[in-house]
Amino acid sequence: MLLVYKKETTEAANFTATRLMKTIAVFGEVLPRYSDSAVYREILALQDKGLSLKPISRLRRHPGPLPNEALRLFSETLFLSDTGFFSRAKEHVKRFLSQPFRYTGTLLRQIFEGSLWPWGVFQSLKLFSDGLVLARTLEQEKISHVHVYHFSKTASVALVAGRLARVSFSVMVRGDDLDQNFRRLRAKMNEAEWITVPTKQMKEFLVKKAEIASPEKVRVIPPGVDMAQFTPEREEKNLLQKPRVLAVGSLTTESGFDILIKAAKILELNNLDFEIVIAGDGEAKADLQTLTNTLRLNRYVRITGARRMEEILDLLRRAEVFVLPSRKDWEESTVIPPMGMLEAMASGMPVITTGTVPGLIDKETGRIVPVDNPEILANVISELLANHYLREKLGTAARERVSEHYNLKKNVDELYRLLLSSNQGDGKES
Repeated sequence: MLLVYKKETTEAANFTATRLMKTIAVFGEVLPRYSDSAVYREILALQDKGLSLKPISRLRRHPGPLPNEALRLFSETLFLSDTGFFSRAKEHVKRFLSQPFRYTGTLLRQIFEGSLWPWGVFQSLKLFSDGLVLARTLEQEKISHVHVYHFSKTASVALVAGRLARVSFSVMVRGDDLDQNFRRLRAKMNEAEWITVPTKQMKEFLVKKAEIASPEKVRVIPPGVDMAQFTPEREEKNLLQKPRVLAVGSLTTESGFDILIKAAKILELNNLDFEIVIAGDGEAKADLQTLTNTLRLNRYVRITGARRMEEILDLLRRAEVFVLPSRKDWEESTVIPPMGMLEAMASGMPVITTGTVPGLIDKETGRIVPVDNPEILANVISELLANHYLREKLGTAARERVSEHYNLKKNVDELYRLLLSSNQGDGKES
């Protein structure tokens, strides 16, 4: 009874704190975006917990094949790029007249923290202008805190806005979005109230690279998968349906899907009955289709393009094995593992890949194959397609692994607590 009382008291306190908290802005480069499903799901999960969030995007782009819930988020988003030249010029004059020292000081810091080459100065001025528009938006919306998704340009804009509007900000750093300019990197790291990173390796790298004086403000919060949405339920197949291999991701050279297509040719020559579905879009799509045509694999390989989440869920229910033949060295990488791979694991599916972050893919949850080796990839695919018991065993362990380390509900709870602690009702002092 004591434990129940304590839990209910804590939940009531969180509810009260949420009610008292002013609106928080969530700020991204392009928000929401099809390729950043981890971001928009995290925002939606925070809203479900009762946080008052205002989505703000630096740029406006077509949202792509988003699910209905993300389209709702798109309709709620403010876009800085919608503010035209004359409106920006007016805001510059207004801010300079009302806060001349703060305006001038922030502008000079923005320039000298960046590159002093002509193109670098131009970029600094552009980011300053965006920061000015963001500062105005934060003041109009009575925002108490800004949580920034990704680091390079968006955090630079938030840095300017925070200095002008005296609003605190936090940053989610993915790992492949860091500034090359040390001065600005260090300024953002030190002025951010707190920073989240996906892995311990990323934290160690960032603390050392940016010389962060307070390493404890860098929190490790991996991306999360909704375990209730991705379930291990498989669709029963009749004898005429082929076993399916699924690959989901951005169609780039780095993704290595050409290796999967070459492996498909080996499987065909070995008289294996199968189907490979590659879902995604990117600059390599035309080349992958050309390779499929050249190898005469149209009966076996289908490249679908980008698909809505509802369709991805259907593809996961109909597949036996997930493959990501990436050329990226995930074992040494500081960035997040691909969401498609995490979602496949959450769906109870074994994964074949060329590597992963430590503790995710191993012989208990899938198979790791060498980079650029279609022969070995074909052999491993053949092994898993032929062994239903092994697929079930690996898939069950894969789902348990994701549930333990990449569970959206658990990870959002930690982010929720951080946001609750960030200036409830008060921004920075003027």
